[in-house]
Amino acid sequence: MEVESKYKSSDPCFFGLLQAEDLSGYTLETSKEQKVSDYYMDTAQRDIWRGGYACRIRKKNGQWLATVKGLGGVKGAIHQREEYEMEIQPGTLPKQWPNGPARDLVISLSRSRPLVQLCVIRQHRTTRAVNRGKRRVGIMSLDVVDMESGKQRERTYEVEIELEQNGTLEDLRTLDQVLQNYGLHPESRSKFERAMAKFSCSC
Repeated sequence: MEVESKYKSSDPCFFGLLQAEDLSGYTLETSKEQKVSDYYMDTAQRDIWRGGYACRIRKKNGQWLATVKGLGGVKGAIHQREEYEMEIQPGTLPKQWPNGPARDLVISLSRSRPLVQLCVIRQHRTTRAVNRGKRRVGIMSLDVVDMESGKQRERTYEVEIELEQNGTLEDLRTLDQVLQNYGLHPESRSKFERAMAKFSCSC
């Protein structure tokens, strides 16, 4: 289960959080930067989407990960969704993935039909650990997001806080109030759902 809060940001608000050190008692650690490329896949008939899931192939730090996420489960800025992830070899088909829930879901929902690429989302991601005293609450991600589908492009800015083992929903609710002082706005849709709507590739 993935639990996180998601926000839309304007450019000035975004960079203010890159410099912040404290959020009303929550401290932010030194930032780390990385580039992430996400390839969203489905059948031509959108069987995975119709089944309530998204299938993502992510390239990150030379590693390839297949992730299957549930859609929905949103209240305000807080998203709670099923998430199954595994490392895969590049270019492999779902039936060649290691055994596990991600493989089983994709094969079942797709009915073994071939997958096609719906869109690509590239992110310049800056991450900062969020702590409450000695307790690690979660990881804040500040993303410059470039969405692509065919020749269409769009750049957006997004802030996420994903809970870690010692974080709670109450932490996210408290941080929600603080982050709104930075001019952030709750985002009820995932990046994938926004891309689908933007590029009119949803069903």
